[in-house]
Amino acid sequence: MDPVLITGLFSKKYGHLEKISQKILHEVQTSLYINREYRERLIFLAGDVSAASVLKNFGLKVHCIFDDAPDFILKEPAFRMKHWMVYQMLRHHQEVIWIDWDTVNIKPLDVPFFQFCRKYQTPRFVYIPGYHATINCSVYYVCQKWLSAMEKSFYIPTLETNDELMWLSVLPKDIKEKKEFWWGDYVVNVWLQNECDWVTSNTYFVHIKTFDYYQRLEPLIKKYAKKI
Repeated sequence: MDPVLITGLFSKKYGHLEKISQKILHEVQTSLYINREYRERLIFLAGDVSAASVLKNFGLKVHCIFDDAPDFILKEPAFRMKHWMVYQMLRHHQEVIWIDWDTVNIKPLDVPFFQFCRKYQTPRFVYIPGYHATINCSVYYVCQKWLSAMEKSFYIPTLETNDELMWLSVLPKDIKEKKEFWWGDYVVNVWLQNECDWVTSNTYFVHIKTFDYYQRLEPLIKKYAKKI
C-alpha cells in the first residue's frame, strides 16, 4: 500500500483575530491549478472550521478538522498545527507524506519513489544549505517507526516554536551527514529562478519560492515525465 499523501490549511492568529492570508489563498488556488493530480491524490486536512470552509470552496473534500487539538496546538497553529496533523495521520496509517501548497509535482509518484522513501525507514526531509532549522518540511516522508519520536517532540523545549525545530529535537545531532534523512534531488528547493536548473530526471517535487518560476519548470516537466 502506498503512503497516504496529505496537506492541510489552518488559520493564523493575528492578535485576537484568526484568518488565512491572501498570499496563502492564492498559493492554494495556483497549486491546485498547476498540480491537477493533487485533487485526486491528496487527503485534505483543516485546522479549524474557517480553513475547512475555504478548502470546500475550492471543491475539495475535507477529511478531518483538527479544532479539537490540545490548547498548546491551537494557541500557535502556524507553528504547531502542521506537526499535529502529520502526527495524527501517522497514528492511523503506516506511512505519511506531507506536501506543502507551494510545490510543483514534476512527475507521477511511482514504485522507485516509494522504494526510496522506505529504504532506511527514516523520515525524508528537504536539505537547504544554511537553512535556519537545518531540515525543511515542505515535502517530507515519515513512517510508523517514528510515531513515538513525533509524540515526544511536542514536549521538548525549542529555541522558538517551529514544527521543523520540533522535528530536529528528536533527530540525530549529526543529521547533516546522514544521507538517509534527505531527499537529495528527489525533492528540489528553488528559491532563485536559476535554481530550476537543479531539477533532474530523479526529481518528483520542487518546493518553489514563487509560482512565477513555473514557466521555467514547464519544459523540464515535459522533458522528464508526462503529467498524471
